[in-house]
Amino acid sequence: MLSMPLKLSLAFNEHEYLSADVPAEAAEVIERQFARLTTKASREEFAEAMLKHLSRVLATFLEPDLRPPTEKQIAFAMALSRRLNVPIPREALMYKEAIEDFLSKYAYNSKSRASGTRS
Repeated sequence: MLSMPLKLSLAFNEHEYLSADVPAEAAEVIERQFARLTTKASREEFAEAMLKHLSRVLATFLEPDLRPPTEKQIAFAMALSRRLNVPIPREALMYKEAIEDFLSKYAYNSKSRASGTRS
């Protein structure tokens, strides 16, 4: 059993951070997993996998305009970018609202070109 509560913290800088106690049941499982990570490489691999999963979960708590685009949206935007020879704005790869703007702007243009009509 843990000698002190396990905390999860997100530090933005030395003065701004969010911190929360990890529930005891989850903390115990994490402690057992950590004990099995006996090498630096195994700890780094675990941390990377955990952060990848946490970033997806945390994204669901963000305000809608700050959420990341879906993999399908990115794939569609990349296909449009190649087909129409237009760059994808950096923000579109970061924010769902921005990629939706990009897709709205170019999806119709792509359909027009495919059907042979001009806009």
